[in-house]
Amino acid sequence: MARTAGTKYQHDWNDDTWTSGAPTTAAETLSGTTESVTGAIDARTYWGLQITADIDYDVTPTDSVTINVRGSIDGTNFDDTPIDYVLGNKAQDPEQLTIMIWNPPAYVKIGFVQSGSTDSHDISTVYYQGFN
Repeated sequence: MARTAGTKYQHDWNDDTWTSGAPTTAAETLSGTTESVTGAIDARTYWGLQITADIDYDVTPTDSVTINVRGSIDGTNFDDTPIDYVLGNKAQDPEQLTIMIWNPPAYVKIGFVQSGSTDSHDISTVYYQGFN
């Protein structure tokens, strides 16, 4: 069975939208242990969803970055507990990592949070591409 890739979208932190063009604000700097969350991805037509994030860690980082995947049935009320998560590798700088979600929920948001408040790591880009 062949899979067909859809358009690649990049998150715009300026207004929490996803764009196939150039975003106004491509990067987000994490602060303390407050989670930075993307806008919603409408995944209702996808059977697979690829999320790729680029992380630039501070020099000699002490805090790790966790990437949380949250689902929603209606696009407004998202999970309190992530349906999945990936722990970034602060020893790999810069780091690119990919999360594949098979049979995703109707709507998905991606959150980024540091393990402590010593560093201010940058999420330089976040992309998604759906497959149907």
